[in-house]
Amino acid sequence: MKRFSRMFTFIFILSIVSALTVPAFATSSLYSTNVYHFRTAKDSSAARYVLNCHTDGIPVSGTKISLWQGTGHSSQEWFVDWTTGSLNNPTAALRPNQNRTLAINADRSAIGTVCNVIPSTGNVYNDYNITLVGSHSTRPTEVKLQLPARYNHSSPVYITTHGIGNYCTWNYISSNQTWYMAN
Repeated sequence: MKRFSRMFTFIFILSIVSALTVPAFATSSLYSTNVYHFRTAKDSSAARYVLNCHTDGIPVSGTKISLWQGTGHSSQEWFVDWTTGSLNNPTAALRPNQNRTLAINADRSAIGTVCNVIPSTGNVYNDYNITLVGSHSTRPTEVKLQLPARYNHSSPVYITTHGIGNYCTWNYISSNQTWYMAN
């Protein structure tokens, strides 16, 4: 009986260790990592500004999104939670890496609305689903962060910058919305 108990304990511990080394779910990601900085300059040596959660702490629901100097702070890291694996304009939830329960709020109907983050739990998937329009075959990937086609706007709507230190908004503006995804 003692031998059976030891064997059972060994198998149990082995199964726990195995479970901890296997990912909880498999993703078909386009890239090797899902954490990015969305910056305004293609060349990493250029002065760059990045998409930033406007907080000194951990982002919470309603935290606004701004353009800020790239400092390497974790408030400038975005977890890209891919929802489609296509190389042609995939969709994703863009989550602050510090608090992945939130996502950029895509439930926008008014132009000029300040971009912020909301909890994904309890919200409809389309409230935080963004299309990453661009060519995903080159690095760094050049994208425009666009509202999905389900919204009834006369033109595509993008996350738009208004200069360093200012909040980003949802707008039709055809400039100031190109981002470079980089690790």
